[in-house]
Amino acid sequence: MLNQLVKRDAEWRKLALQICGCPHNADDLVQEMYLKLSEYDKEVNTAYVYFAMRHLYLAKLKKSKKEILVDDFRHIAKLDDNFTTQDRYDLLEMVSDLHWFEREVLLITHEKSLRQAQEETGIHYTKLNYHKHKGLNKLKKKYVKKK
Repeated sequence: MLNQLVKRDAEWRKLALQICGCPHNADDLVQEMYLKLSEYDKEVNTAYVYFAMRHLYLAKLKKSKKEILVDDFRHIAKLDDNFTTQDRYDLLEMVSDLHWFEREVLLITHEKSLRQAQEETGIHYTKLNYHKHKGLNKLKKKYVKKK
């Protein structure tokens, strides 16, 4: 099984690069995929390998998920120093509507440029930009009052 997978190593590395956007992380992802699928007895196709690598990458992101503090989202709500307990509860409710990945991207890209965030996370800057705007748009739709 592993011998068949290794024959298409270049193809797997290209797929991994499409998934994570970073050559270093792509190499790690391919190695993890080899370890995971070496236990698998049946023959696998390209789609199966792609989904296995994608699942491994998402699991890795979830494991590296940082704790999110309410104060980290003050810039979104544009709250001043009179940040009351009720404001904290409202803000927690607000960010709980976001997917965990969108929350992380908003936190990371608030303090850094997209390129710096790419270097830190290993996620391509266009994906970071997409999820940043997706999260901000969700917050704007729900919480920005129309005039």
